[in-house]
Amino acid sequence: MSDILTNLVFHHVAVITPDIEMTSTLYQKMGYNSSAIIEDPIQDVQIILLSKDNHPLIELIQPQKETSHGQSLLKKNGVTPYHFCYKTNSINETIKELKNLRFLQITAINPCVAFIDHEVCFMFQKKMGIIELIAKKAQ
Repeated sequence: MSDILTNLVFHHVAVITPDIEMTSTLYQKMGYNSSAIIEDPIQDVQIILLSKDNHPLIELIQPQKETSHGQSLLKKNGVTPYHFCYKTNSINETIKELKNLRFLQITAINPCVAFIDHEVCFMFQKKMGIIELIAKKAQ
């Protein structure tokens, strides 16, 4: 088994929603702290990060256009988990290893708007779904 893959660290779960403020309010009533809305022009989405001690980080995503990531899933399922994100020390090596497991790279490696000094890439495997990789940008 690849050390690259076994060393991935869970980072967050993303939930897609048509109303980011309403969904955020419901999580806040459950004790989560909310970030301000983050505009992500790369993905054409708005993002809110929700945190709570001893709980996984939740990233709320609201598509802004018909062509935004996740829009078709949102229309089909309503508010739903969208992807799981894993932190890696080497995004390029992780992509290579995941491709060996029949993952498809569905986005380029892009700057991460919600986590400064990081870059992200989305991968898809029909038996697992969408995962996001996040890594510190090489200096």
